[in-house]
Amino acid sequence: MIQSVLPQLSFSFCRHQPLHADFSGGQITSDAGLLPLRSFDERHHLTSHWAAACSVAFEAEAEEENVMRRRPRDPQLPLFDHRTLLLSFLQGASVLVIALAVFVIAHLRGEPETNTRALTFTTFIIANLALILANRSWTRPIVATLRSPNPALWWVIGGALAILAIVLYVPLARDLFRFSRLHNVDLVICGAAGVFSVMWFEALKVFGRSRIVTAS
Repeated sequence: MIQSVLPQLSFSFCRHQPLHADFSGGQITSDAGLLPLRSFDERHHLTSHWAAACSVAFEAEAEEENVMRRRPRDPQLPLFDHRTLLLSFLQGASVLVIALAVFVIAHLRGEPETNTRALTFTTFIIANLALILANRSWTRPIVATLRSPNPALWWVIGGALAILAIVLYVPLARDLFRFSRLHNVDLVICGAAGVFSVMWFEALKVFGRSRIVTAS
C-alpha cells in the first residue's frame, strides 16, 4: 500500500523558529487566467486571426496628406530606424505600466481575484485598441483620424469589443476565464486607463506638428 503522507519538510535557514502552513486561503491561481486563453488560442488561432485583421485595417488606411512632399527614403537605411523602434517600445511599455497599475491598485483595494483579473484584462484590451487608433497616423491626433473612413478598422474594433463583452457578461465564457462581471464604473475606469496609456503619444504628435508650423 502506497503511503500518501509526505515527509516532514525541514529548512536549514530557520531551524530555531516554528513554521506554520495554512492552506485555507481558498482557490488561487498563478497563471492569471492565461492558460485557458493560451489553450483557446492554440485551438482557434485567435492571435493569428487578430494580427491579420489588424494588418487589414492598417492596409486600408489612407495615405498621409504630405506623403508626396516627403524626401525619398534612403534605400541604405534599415527598415526600422532607432526612432521607430524607440516609439514602438515606449508604446508597449506604457500599456504594460498602465495595466500593471490597474492590477496593483485593485489588489491593494482588496478587490476579489476575479474582479482584479477582469479589470486588468479589460484595460489591456482597451489600451491596445487605443494604440491601433493612435497609430493610424504618426502626425495627426486620434480626433482628426476619426474623420477618415476605414470600414475595416471599425470591424476590427467592433469585433474586439464584442468578444470582450462576451468574455465579461456571458456566464460560460466568464467562468472559463475566471472573471467577474464588471459594473459601469469599472468599465469607465478601464476605458480611461486604456486611453490614458496613449496620451503621451498624442501629445508628441501635437508638439511635433507645432514645431513644423513654427519652422515654416
